[in-house]
Amino acid sequence: MKMRTLTAALAVIAGVVLCGGCSTPARHITPGATPANLAENHVTAARIKQFRAITGAFPERGVGIYPEAFENRFSADSVAERIAELGFNRAYCCITTERALNDSFIELLRALGKRGIPAETVIFQRDYYRVNHSNRLLRPLLPAYPGLSDVVRKVIDFNSDLPEDVKKLAGLTVVVEPHCYTNANVERSHGKLYAWSEERYGIGQDNDMLMRDTYEQLKKISRLPSLPPLKLAIHDFYHQNAVEGKLSIGSIADFQKLGKVMIINSGNVPTQLVKKVEDELKAGGNVPLLLVIPLAGHVSEERGKLRRRDWNDFCRALDYAGKHFRKYPSFGGVVVSPLAIIEFLRQER
Repeated sequence: MKMRTLTAALAVIAGVVLCGGCSTPARHITPGATPANLAENHVTAARIKQFRAITGAFPERGVGIYPEAFENRFSADSVAERIAELGFNRAYCCITTERALNDSFIELLRALGKRGIPAETVIFQRDYYRVNHSNRLLRPLLPAYPGLSDVVRKVIDFNSDLPEDVKKLAGLTVVVEPHCYTNANVERSHGKLYAWSEERYGIGQDNDMLMRDTYEQLKKISRLPSLPPLKLAIHDFYHQNAVEGKLSIGSIADFQKLGKVMIINSGNVPTQLVKKVEDELKAGGNVPLLLVIPLAGHVSEERGKLRRRDWNDFCRALDYAGKHFRKYPSFGGVVVSPLAIIEFLRQER
């Protein structure tokens, strides 16, 4: 009886594995939406001109886009057209699961290419981990999700197999975020002894070991054959902690050895947008740095992203920060993300 029960249980588990596959679960992405109260057409058109006037002097004007947010809601052509109208000259397509490397994404790349807008894929360290819980008997039957290097290889293969009429990816950006692996994160990789914490800074401590491990992964990724030009998006507190000796790896100079560097700006108000990245811009010297400005998805978000109010508040913040950023020789441009929030604010009355 016990043997039949065990056999049945193993059959169920095997069925789940075979049906579900081993692809990474998609992270929830707020879908692109239209505001309930729409501004008049002449207002939304004027806002496009206003935005282009503010960002026109930036060397790079990038936009972050989650293809899943628009899939089955808006056509690839309409999304690409809006990106072009707003004056963006580069699209950063954020992929939270390798399943997003699909035909819909190819259509988006085709639409962007027709408008002369280079596109990159963006992958997040937090999305690609290996979970291997349970006991030894069941562990081999449970799915092992692809790790960071595995997904990069999938992107390389996807890029090489693109149809002839679709432009190749202009780059690959890895969002570096070992600080996401805290004790509270049940998705920490199996076998990892370390957990990020504000109390665990110092050479050889948990945070440092996690950063070292991440850096070694990135070094291996940077050497992969046929890799599109690599960018590394790092958070705005890594550099300062490395400079202060709390991390042995994490400075701007460290990451510039592997690829072009982007700084994820956690400022919530205009003055913070400037203050949060001053040290990084100074450290960049004459090597261009890109600044990522993530937008809050809700008015209640008050940390880690630019506050959400209305279109005019957004433009004032971007204008104020941009004027300060341009004082530094290392300023290489801005990436504003996500497009879904920009469009909602632009269309809202």
